[in-house]
Amino acid sequence: AAGRGSRMGAVGRVLPKPLWPVFGKALLELQVLRLRGLGVREVYANVHHLAREMEDFVRERGLPVTLLREERLLGAGGAFHNLRRAVGDRRVLATACDQFYFAPGLADWASLEGPTLFGVEAGEGHNRLVVEDGLLAGVAPPAEGGPPVTFSGMSVVDLARLPDREGPGGFFSHVADPGAGPVRVRVEPGAVWRDLGSLDRWAGVLGEAAAAAAAPGGGPARPFVDFLVGSGALDPALAGPGGYGWDGPGEGFLLGGGLRLSGGRVSYRGVTDRVPGT
Repeated sequence: AAGRGSRMGAVGRVLPKPLWPVFGKALLELQVLRLRGLGVREVYANVHHLAREMEDFVRERGLPVTLLREERLLGAGGAFHNLRRAVGDRRVLATACDQFYFAPGLADWASLEGPTLFGVEAGEGHNRLVVEDGLLAGVAPPAEGGPPVTFSGMSVVDLARLPDREGPGGFFSHVADPGAGPVRVRVEPGAVWRDLGSLDRWAGVLGEAAAAAAAPGGGPARPFVDFLVGSGALDPALAGPGGYGWDGPGEGFLLGGGLRLSGGRVSYRGVTDRVPGT
């Protein structure tokens, strides 16, 4: 949760991505609820960009999460080594703050050996995991043609197995390096994954979730929508016309924290930006 929010456009420079709302709750709140629901006892989040806003939010909401402030960005890999110095040799379930993954196999995550990556089939625009006999062989650019297997952002990591390293580093060099030992990749049929990591994807997921909540059945978004409803983030009665300021697919949401998405534009505290592709 320590990135600079550069993929969230102009508003990302003044609102840290973990505090972006999904209807009535921030991404950080939802991730804490998600992890606690999976049996995680203690939750830690690394922070850097707009760290004071993150600290104020956690304190004001009384969130059961410990923030590890990085004075300099440590990257997705260096953050795990920083966590190890704080908590010791523990087995952890890790997730990117802007991604949500749902699959039955998550229920037994604590019994999995680390590192284990949860992979998922995704469309174009996502890096591809090269998998051979269930093990990670490398990471490749987005594939063309068929749906590639990409990293869901969720993994099991055994901190005791990490080599001692200092400073910044990448996830696939400092944590899940196939050259340093076996990295398992678990791909489950029917898994559901939602990526809110960029401004356009965030807006698209909100539009999809509102439409699914208002419609019978809900389609492939159902596990994510059920989670939003169960966590108190999304009220199905407000998902249709007239609710959340809804004006149409992907438009007209007056969201928590004073952020508004309307007419293909997002605005927050006087900063306005257009959602790409609208």
